[in-house]
Amino acid sequence: MPRVASIPTVLLLAISFVLLAACHGREQAKAPQPVPVRTFTAEPRDTPMILWSVGTVRASNSVSVKSRQDGHIMKIHFLDGAEVHAGDLLYTIDPVSQTLAKSQAQASLASDRASAEMAMQELTRYKALYAQGVVSKDDYDQRRTAAETALAAVRASQASVGIAGQTLGYTSITSPIDGRIGVSKLDEGNLVVANQDVLATINTIVPTDLDFSLPERHLEAVRLAFRTGPVEVLAATRDAKPVQVKGTLRAIDNNINPATGMFNMRARFANADEVLWPGQFVSAGLILSTIKGAVLVPAQAVQRGPDGDFVYRLREGKAEPAAVKMGIPVDDYVVLDSGLAAGDEVVVEGQIRLYPGAPVAPQTAKPGGAS
Repeated sequence: MPRVASIPTVLLLAISFVLLAACHGREQAKAPQPVPVRTFTAEPRDTPMILWSVGTVRASNSVSVKSRQDGHIMKIHFLDGAEVHAGDLLYTIDPVSQTLAKSQAQASLASDRASAEMAMQELTRYKALYAQGVVSKDDYDQRRTAAETALAAVRASQASVGIAGQTLGYTSITSPIDGRIGVSKLDEGNLVVANQDVLATINTIVPTDLDFSLPERHLEAVRLAFRTGPVEVLAATRDAKPVQVKGTLRAIDNNINPATGMFNMRARFANADEVLWPGQFVSAGLILSTIKGAVLVPAQAVQRGPDGDFVYRLREGKAEPAAVKMGIPVDDYVVLDSGLAAGDEVVVEGQIRLYPGAPVAPQTAKPGGAS
């Protein structure tokens, strides 16, 4: 017959198992669990020091097309919004009155030439008679004066013909510059008032300019950079798909606006693909200098503490706070002037659960601190 363990023996074994399990649980509770975080390796990069502002794109050249003659628009020779070149015919103004005026001037010229020819012949004849002593000097002087007056009338008529021809030319309005023409303000058949009605506007977009301002505290630094060499300017569009293009600082205005404390500048952009458009608002960035080998980390890695800015740096699988001094922001990054070295691994996500010496389970973040 098998022996059965006594009740006290079974009870002792059960108590032993419970005590062993409790001790094991306490040991597990004492060991801290690694905190899952995302990290980024601080990288050295030549970083431009950029002063950002808001700018307005303007045409590098803009012309308001007006007529120099009153008249009806007979023909429009361009499509609204088209590219035009200097010398291209844009409008034809009714030339009837100007054609008649030129014909009248030409007729007056012909009459004056005939009169001048007659006066010159009379002068030649009286010159010979005066030499023979047949006529008096007074008669000869009268004929000479008449001839000179007739020649002067011819020159005046020639000028009138030239003016009439020029006026007739004003009925054909051509483009004075290369650029893109806007929408015609008047249609064919409308009456144009000379030097008053704007028919269309031509803007030169390639190249184009950008006007922007900066606070006066940056004036000396900008002037120094401008004197020592070409200064690059960035223009970043604000549409759904932002585009950034580069240009060159062209001019610094000669005064500071006392109302705003800002000074104005103008930059020139090649704009071959016409990314920039006159009247467009863009972010304007002036590149003052380039910081060689700057240490960059994602901006979200920097935390604010009671003693200043710091980041969590990884050392042997644990997080340790490192005080840093922040420099300039660069997109989603920030330059650290001190506190980190290139190659240090810092935490960019999960800092809320960290403390000095906390064990971590890192995952390397993609550029920009994104997961």
